[in-house]
Amino acid sequence: MTYFKNTTTDNADKLDGYHAGNSSGQVPVSNGTLNTNLNADMVDGYHASDLLQVSQTTGKPTYVAQFGTTGSLTEAPIRSQTNTGNRLGVLGAPRIVRSVPLLRYAFERLAAGRSCNVDVGAKTHGIAFDGTHIWVGSYFNDNVKKIDITTNTVVATVPVGTNPYGVAFDGTHIWVVNFNSGSVSKIDITTNTVVATIPVGTNPRCVTFDGTHIWVVNRSSNNVSKIDITTNTVVATVPVDTDPNDVAFDGTHIWVSNFDSGSVSKIDITTNTVVATIPVGTYPWDIAFDGTHIWMTSTLNNSVKKIDITTNTVVATIIMDLNTWPYGITFDGTHIWVACGLNNTVKKIDITTNTVVATVPVDTYPNDIAFDGTHIWVTNPNNTFLFKILVRRGGML
Repeated sequence: MTYFKNTTTDNADKLDGYHAGNSSGQVPVSNGTLNTNLNADMVDGYHASDLLQVSQTTGKPTYVAQFGTTGSLTEAPIRSQTNTGNRLGVLGAPRIVRSVPLLRYAFERLAAGRSCNVDVGAKTHGIAFDGTHIWVGSYFNDNVKKIDITTNTVVATVPVGTNPYGVAFDGTHIWVVNFNSGSVSKIDITTNTVVATIPVGTNPRCVTFDGTHIWVVNRSSNNVSKIDITTNTVVATVPVDTDPNDVAFDGTHIWVSNFDSGSVSKIDITTNTVVATIPVGTYPWDIAFDGTHIWMTSTLNNSVKKIDITTNTVVATIIMDLNTWPYGITFDGTHIWVACGLNNTVKKIDITTNTVVATVPVDTYPNDIAFDGTHIWVTNPNNTFLFKILVRRGGML
């Protein structure tokens, strides 16, 4: 293969007399600019593993095909031999497809042995990460499953109460709410056994940890139970609005989405009282914290709302596609991710611009969602598998 720098043909193994892998890692160019960190395994800063060749019989030989943010295939100019700057181009080479941002995901799903579907043998609700394993509730089998995130296999199945739903981790134990048992199961993650079962309100749905206590929303009781993780007892019950659905912690307060009331309750964890009730519109569903703001999905409104935790006001509303039905929501340290149950996608939201920056197609009815530090995991109440999405920095998923 012949490479071109400006209009001068160079040896593909050398640039201005320097091998691409020279020990300094630097290649000077003729205009005096220093190109640093040249890596023979990289093109435009992307490793070879992020680049795939595809066969194309049409289009310009100095163009690349790339996926846009919605997965559409477009043509974009590559650095060609006619450029006036000191750039590299490829003449007559196979097209190169760059992973920006969905292509990496797409090819991972197709690559042999790298399936994004993780079969757990059961329909799932509720998900949490314990630092090593993913835990999911098997709603119809009355158990929870522990998944090795490296091998993508179920390594333990733990019987709990009836219809397990929400799952949370307290640093030592997994906590699972049992929707039709009115209880919470506490699981030792080392022995994979239930070490305590705590009665709470009616139809508990979701659960979170505040660093000291477990908080459980009781959907049909219209309240929240606060559990001491040492004594395994309910130490407070806090009334909220109608049909509480999900719960999150912001470092100081507990936040609860109230589905039928169209509101979010903010609870002081010291006084165990509601200190603010924020109207958010109809059908608030799940809720998450990004370090600065509370984010909440609104299912039938096909939107996501962003709440300022200081002013207790909605500061942004992100409108999704029609008939999206956003459900689960999580934060990966940089972006908010939303599982959209009706149109079978997962959407990635920029928390600064409040815009959807990527849409990942998945299989039917994605629901709850969690992040393990590398991948986004999504439950599926209609099928027996989880969906696993690679999160890459630098403009890729």
